[in-house]
Amino acid sequence: MWFLAGGDKDERTVTVSSGKSLFFPVYNTVWWSEPGDGWDATLLMAGANDWIDRVDTLNVTVDGRALRNLRAYRADSTLSMWIPEDNLVDAWYGAEYPGGEYGPAVADGYWVLLAPLSKGHRELHIEGGISGPGGHLLDVTYHITML
Repeated sequence: MWFLAGGDKDERTVTVSSGKSLFFPVYNTVWWSEPGDGWDATLLMAGANDWIDRVDTLNVTVDGRALRNLRAYRADSTLSMWIPEDNLVDAWYGAEYPGGEYGPAVADGYWVLLAPLSKGHRELHIEGGISGPGGHLLDVTYHITML
């Protein structure tokens, strides 16, 4: 399996070995408790679920062909999260998060697992999120060479 990342608006080029499935978010969120904030998993999940309930854009195309029924691929889970010392969370949220385990944590969103694509050059386009004020849209294009 090959994991692809989400993002904001981006274009990426990757090479993937034949026989590898592709797993990626169409749109997702992760919420976690910080020491002393008193948030439990139930409260975190309510917030994450409310955010994902607002999603109004879900589009995935492979070589220009649209995947259907993306709303059927929603899943949520409770977890704990490990953040390394040198991490991207600092940049994403504009705050310093020291390395360590954070939890409880929850995730909710839409994910796709694609069967291995045939050899050659492929294009995967992912759009997802919440349009309008206060929303967030993901728009990522992957140029994939399947070996």
